[in-house]
Order: sequence, then structure tokens, then C-alpha cells
Amino acid sequence: MKIITTPSNIDKTLVKLMQKYTKYYIATAWASMGSNASLTLFENKHRIVKMIVGTHFYQTHPNFIYNFANTETVRFILKTDGIYHPKVYLFSNEDGSWECLIGSANFTASALTKNLELMAHIRSNDHGTKDIFTDILSSINIYWENSRAMTNNEMVNYKKIWD
Repeated sequence: MKIITTPSNIDKTLVKLMQKYTKYYIATAWASMGSNASLTLFENKHRIVKMIVGTHFYQTHPNFIYNFANTETVRFILKTDGIYHPKVYLFSNEDGSWECLIGSANFTASALTKNLELMAHIRSNDHGTKDIFTDILSSINIYWENSRAMTNNEMVNYKKIWD
């Protein structure tokens, strides 16, 4: 396990993990385009197994919503009761290997280019990580059950409020 504290290194690590692994499980409070990681994710949409993005406080940029809303494996938290606030990026392969970034960075251009953020980078072969993969996946599955696709009408209304 290691700690990553600079936005450029978080962005680079996300890109490397997306290139290395075939399955992506992502839960983030907010998202936007504008980082190397967002471009890599867009180019590899077919590898997303489940991605759940929050919309609370209208911090998720409409450009992200429009790029991913028609992807069956990307859903949004549209409820306004409570605050959906995770930031976890789990990547895996068929052979059981996996790596995870978990910490403070949302999937936004600001978090991945200029904010002060801190992420723990955990690997499947790190000591004491036996249950981490299944625990994170269980949480992502719960988030998935509380999320849904955004309709075209909801996207238009969201953008009006966001503007």
C-alpha cells in the first residue's frame, strides 16, 4: 500500500490502472471531464462494470453526464436526502488481481489537476487485504441499487440548474 498526495500522480495512477485492468468499479460523489483519467475512462467505457456518480449540490459537470448517461453501466444518485460522498476506484482482472484507490479525490478535473487530495493505493497482494475487495464491491453494489440512469429530461433540467 502507498499514499498518493499530488493530483497529477492521482491522475497518472488512475490512467495506468485503467490501462492495466479490464473491469472498473467506481463510486464518486462528483465527476467531470477535463483530466487525462476522464479521457481514458471515456475511451474505455466498455470496461466499466459499475460506476455510480453523485449529483448532490450540482457539482457533477453536465459534460460528464452527457458523455456517460447513455452507458448502461453508469448510473447517478439523484436523491437529495442525505449526501452520497464516496471516492473509490476499484480495478480488477479475470485472474483475481486488483488495485484500488480510495480517499478524498472525486473524479473531477479539479481533484485530478489542482486540488489538495490524498488517496490510498491498495493492491491485491498487499498484506492484510484479503477482505478489502469484497467489502468495497459490497458497498458499490449497495450504491448501485440506490442509483439509476438519468433520463434525457432529467439531464436537460440538471444542466439548467447547473448553469
